[in-house]
Parts: sequence; structure tokens; C-alpha cells
Amino acid sequence: MEAPAAFLRPSSSSHTSRNPSISNPNLHWTTQYNRDAQSDQTRRLASASAMHTAVKTASPSQLQSLLQSNPDPDARDAKGRTPLHTAAKFGRTAQLDLLLDRKDVDIDAVDLRKETPLHLAAMFDRYGCVERLMRAGANTGVVDERGHLPRCECSVVFLCVGSRLVGGLIVVKGGGL
Repeated sequence: MEAPAAFLRPSSSSHTSRNPSISNPNLHWTTQYNRDAQSDQTRRLASASAMHTAVKTASPSQLQSLLQSNPDPDARDAKGRTPLHTAAKFGRTAQLDLLLDRKDVDIDAVDLRKETPLHLAAMFDRYGCVERLMRAGANTGVVDERGHLPRCECSVVFLCVGSRLVGGLIVVKGGGL
């Protein structure tokens, strides 16, 4: 009798494994994809952290050099905030101006709480930042997760038509609206 053809004989190297990571070749690619995605997210968060730290603590010239090496001015931190949010919250007008000078910055970016940089500037009474954001065209009609408009957050009166600033701002001494 003739021996079975080689392709019909079980190979000594073939085996069936109960470990799905060995028997499922797609799992290897999925695992690698997830690992790459996590490291990419870690890189983005590290980049965002450097940008946010520079906005809070560094001089405008240091922020400028960081912006030249990092092409994404809208890098987000763990709260979903951009460097523009950070500059508005901490009242860093020089850093805010550097960010607003860039054409690729999202002036109406919302964080995880649906707050824009204008919300934060108004909430923390950063009048210089509020004025700069308004003059740059920030939308005053964005509602955050609490249902608040930016102009409801501080003692500032905006002269607006729709969502466009048409007049200056008036600080109301000693009280809210």
C-alpha cells in the first residue's frame, strides 16, 4: 500500500492549542493595535501636559518654542481641555494671545464638561481673557453641561447681537447679573 501524501499527514509541528492567543492570529494584531493606540494616547497626553504646563508656568517665549515643535495647539489633557482652556482659566493673556494668533486653534473647543475657553475665563473672572476671546470671535451661545452660557458665569455684561460681540464689556462692580 502506498503512503499517504505529505499534505494529508499531520505535521509534527502542528498542534491545537487551548490558548486562544496562539490559535487566533487576529488576536495578535488586535493586541498590537491596542498597545500602539495606548502608546499613542500616552504620547498625546504627555504632549498635552507639556503644553498645559507651559501655558500655566512658562514665559510666552517658552510656549512659542514649544508650539513650534508641537504642531497641535489643541492638544487635550485628561479633562479634555486644550491649552487655550488653560490660558483662559489661569488668566495668562500673553499665552492666550500666542494661541489665538494661530489659525489652527479651535477657539470654541469644548472639554468633557462642555465648557469652552470662554466659559472658563468668565467663570474665573479673567476679564482680559474674556475680552480677547470675544474679540477673536468666540461663540457666546455655547451651553455647558449645567446649561450655562459663558456670560452667565461672571459679573460682565456683553453687548452682543446673536453670538457676535458688537460692543465692549462692562464690569459690574460687586455683583452678578
